Amino acid sequence: MNTLIKRLPLFAFVLAAFAAFAFNMPDITNPNPPVKLWTPDSGAPHNYREITGEEEGTNYLCDDEGPECTVMFQDDNPASGIKTNVVTGTYLAIP
Repeated sequence: MNTLIKRLPLFAFVLAAFAAFAFNMPDITNPNPPVKLWTPDSGAPHNYREITGEEEGTNYLCDDEGPECTVMFQDDNPASGIKTNVVTGTYLAIP
């Protein structure tokens, strides 16, 4: 019993160290989030055309009729990327 009481501070230190690592998880986010915006276009390479500088309501509209109006890809490459942000509708350019 006497040795157990002497080891309580060591046990508390080990428990605190374990808790510090267990409850402080690193932020697991994508260090390079996608920044380019694409729209389906059958005439463009990889069937997507970049529309990054355009603004919805000013340069284009998305109606409710189609499966994809605007898309972002995980690595900003429609050839190899995974779709991360899909807005449904059909892309309609405003003249």
